[in-house]
Amino acid sequence: MTKPIIAARQVVYAYPDGTKALNDLSLEISKGQKIALLGANGAGKSTLLLHFNGILRPQRGKILFCGKELHYRSRSLLELRKNVGLVFQDPDIQLFSASVLQDVAFGPLNIGWTREVALAKAKAAMRETQVADLEKKPTHFLSYGQKKRVAIAGVLAMEPQVVIVDEPTAGLDPKIAHQIMNLLYKLSAQGKTLIISTHDVDLAYSWADHVFLICRGQIIGRGKPRKVFLRPELLAQCDLKSPWIVEVYRQLVKSGVFNEATPVPGSKTELLDLIGAVSKSNKSMPCEKNGRYWRKGYTTGSCAAAAAKGAAVMLAGEKVCDRVSLRTPSGTELSLDLHDQELSFGSGSCSVIKDAGDDPDVTNGIKVFAQVSWKKTGGIEVAAGEGIGVVSKPGLAVEVGMPAINPVPRQMIIDEVASVIPPGKGARVEIWIPGGAKLAQRTLNPQLGIKEGISILGTTGIVEPMSEEAFKNSLVPQIKMALAQGEDVLVFTPGRIGQKQALALGIPETATVQMSNFVGFMLEQAVVLGVKKVLLLGHLGKLAKVAAGVFHTHSKIADVRLESLITEAALDGADRQVIARLFRCVTAEEAVALLREMNLEHLFRRLAARASERAQRRVQGQLTVGTVLLALRGDVIGFDERALKIGREKQWFTQLK
Repeated sequence: MTKPIIAARQVVYAYPDGTKALNDLSLEISKGQKIALLGANGAGKSTLLLHFNGILRPQRGKILFCGKELHYRSRSLLELRKNVGLVFQDPDIQLFSASVLQDVAFGPLNIGWTREVALAKAKAAMRETQVADLEKKPTHFLSYGQKKRVAIAGVLAMEPQVVIVDEPTAGLDPKIAHQIMNLLYKLSAQGKTLIISTHDVDLAYSWADHVFLICRGQIIGRGKPRKVFLRPELLAQCDLKSPWIVEVYRQLVKSGVFNEATPVPGSKTELLDLIGAVSKSNKSMPCEKNGRYWRKGYTTGSCAAAAAKGAAVMLAGEKVCDRVSLRTPSGTELSLDLHDQELSFGSGSCSVIKDAGDDPDVTNGIKVFAQVSWKKTGGIEVAAGEGIGVVSKPGLAVEVGMPAINPVPRQMIIDEVASVIPPGKGARVEIWIPGGAKLAQRTLNPQLGIKEGISILGTTGIVEPMSEEAFKNSLVPQIKMALAQGEDVLVFTPGRIGQKQALALGIPETATVQMSNFVGFMLEQAVVLGVKKVLLLGHLGKLAKVAAGVFHTHSKIADVRLESLITEAALDGADRQVIARLFRCVTAEEAVALLREMNLEHLFRRLAARASERAQRRVQGQLTVGTVLLALRGDVIGFDERALKIGREKQWFTQLK
């Protein structure tokens, strides 16, 4: 385990007047981090910084630098202050020489460097802090902002590993404060460890990698800003408020613009990106419904594929990429913005923000992340990280124990990465969704046996808007178009998958109509438009609901798939053991496998007949309805006599008997 560069172990310190500044305080700071110490006046922030530099000595406990306890002999302290530089809140305390150059060179000369080396180091530090033009100016003639930068230059001239700045923006106007923080960003990029103390929660939230909340000389909160600043009870103890970015985020979640799984933005830019992603109109994918345009969106599968492609582009090209395009399985071209881009040796990563268009999708606004790294062997490996569920029960399109990344989006990810990396190169792709486990509780994943996260879904790559009334009305023109092309028997399917399976059975595309979840509505519209015969063709899980008299098949309305099968089994005389096993099934596909195992496949025909009977009753006998039941992979598992008769008349699925 890597040793912290600075650590405090149960440090206690009280001033001569009895004021207890540090009270059994412990913390660790890793090399290269940007650290912010926050707390009210008198909390102990400045006192702690003075301990890090050896100016103050613990009355109990100890301070460690690079794993070694500090010693307070002159030589040891000189070596410490060469490596740990401290910039005081008030630069007038720190500056005392006649000119800027003399002041900046004082530290290097004091640690024993030659005058020539010390002046060279001083001038380099002055150039870095943009005060080189002030070289001969007396320090007492400088502005406050200039004094601050000269004080920082005096620390940098000794080339420390750690730079500590007490209240870096206190007393500065916004422009100078911005310059100081840009300088600290630059120092961090050089690999230095940065520690600041501040009251400015907005500054700490956007700048720091890690924050410590100090109250009455103790650490009461620590961690990444996006976690610590979401705990208002801790902030209240320190007399601090929430950063404005967090306040805006909370209000947007409350108002429904973001959902609870939308990641908390870490900066103003990230917040604006999130707002833009969920609010802008995607004009490349409009959908006219009921006299207005509704936006289509794109699936989590498309997001994952785009993020993976972006990460692969960065890895292969060794430079950051801002946008990628991809072609979805439905043929739609997408051009998506990338966020959170990071490029390091051997890997690249980024995220894509999900835009579900005008569909009320619980995953709208989430970030889907991907990291791509080289692997020694060829081929592309797809793995899942935080927030992606794992399949724990049979009956789904993904095997038990595997990440819940469905076959179509998995192939999209592989194809998009393969399109941008050099031929013959191998790559590992990891997909993750922060907050996915929490979001999954609002889906059917727990009931389906998908644990610890959401699923990466999408067979077409595009989300069709499902605003109910508008969407229902948008489905009706399909019937009109089919009739206009001379079709006298229509095949109603729940969606695109059912439509593709219908085509595979020899049914012409012109006869197929997508009904979504609105079975009853579409049957009624067929009657109004003069249709005489309809074939219901789709997965058992959907049409079993129709057999039970449920004509809106969305799971939020009703879920009687297994109850329909159990009823048919009971009427067929199945024993209690079979009924009990059916009752324990989680998915319709699991029940299909069980009935096949028990040689009860004839129940599927009975279920199809009951669905047809219910459908005809719904429209008072004004339609002839047949039903064909499909398994998940598209094979026919059951049909009734009406369906068989219709198929023979139209010379469809002639293989069925």
